[in-house]
Amino acid sequence: MLNNEIMRDAITHYAENIINVKNFKYDGLKGFVAFDLYVTEHEDFGLELGLAYLDHKNGIPTTFPNIIYKIN
Repeated sequence: MLNNEIMRDAITHYAENIINVKNFKYDGLKGFVAFDLYVTEHEDFGLELGLAYLDHKNGIPTTFPNIIYKIN
């Protein structure tokens, strides 16, 4: 159901349209790379993100998950 291509599209969509990840910091990284790693390592958030993206892509009204991590 959620393959690598879907997750890549979901992460990119979220980063470009939902939040600004320019200053996102995680595990010594910053920006999109840090956000990508965060989603990869936090499977619960990634699952919610992927499913919300599929709903959005298929025209189903949805709310994207809020990221728990603080963006400075």
